[in-house]
Amino acid sequence: MSTGTIQSLPAGGTSGQIQLIDPPTDPNGNISIAYDIAPSGAVMNSAVTFDIVASGRSFIAENVQLPSVATGIISSLPAGGTSGQIQLVSPATDPNGNTFISFDIAPTGAGIGNNVSFNIVQSGRSYIAQDVKLLESGPADEGVIRTGVITGGLRISNGQVITLSAATVSGDVQLEGGKLIIKKNSKINGKIEGEHHVELLIYDSIVVGDIHVTNSLKIDLFHSNFSHNVDLENNTTVSVANCTIGGKLKLANNSNQINTGNTVHG
Repeated sequence: MSTGTIQSLPAGGTSGQIQLIDPPTDPNGNISIAYDIAPSGAVMNSAVTFDIVASGRSFIAENVQLPSVATGIISSLPAGGTSGQIQLVSPATDPNGNTFISFDIAPTGAGIGNNVSFNIVQSGRSYIAQDVKLLESGPADEGVIRTGVITGGLRISNGQVITLSAATVSGDVQLEGGKLIIKKNSKINGKIEGEHHVELLIYDSIVVGDIHVTNSLKIDLFHSNFSHNVDLENNTTVSVANCTIGGKLKLANNSNQINTGNTVHG
């Protein structure tokens, strides 16, 4: 698999051109290569992957694709000519099995612990992050969207998907399956408990009680304030970044785990 950037787009039956990055030239020594079919959503200067295929005495690019978008957390920033590092969240590793990936250009306003999206692009035998962008303050709304004051507790059953956006829950939250997104300065005045294939995402919000989630799929806690203990054990993917935790933070036996930029007082 080769990498490059789109230099021109197909129009009127004329093939487009890709500026080669890896390798820097085709086998004939040319720095660009022709292709006929642009991937959906491609624009000028888009990073692409492709196969270099012989066509007579020349070479062309086939199977041109936009790299899949990945997400991660900045663990170091470029300084003095040294590339920065991103800890991968989705996917958990690059194709070589590494949990960190390098990048050269940080997005404006980026800092250590920020969530970012990027393209994973092959560079020789390694992979790098290109087109790094800061993520919005929270994930997209999904399922049933609830706002305002929710009196009493909240129970999420298997198969349910709920987004709390600028909402306040006066009691406890019980996750018995399904997916819960908490964002936009929401507040949970009780505790959160969950197990068995739960997905829990909390962004820019407050939880007054303890959080205890086990044997679940995904927990993503970002830029939030937790007044008491956070206990996350035996889960598949866990990310806790840029949070303030008034009690103890316990992360144990999670398959893929990120813990960065947090202030823990317990």
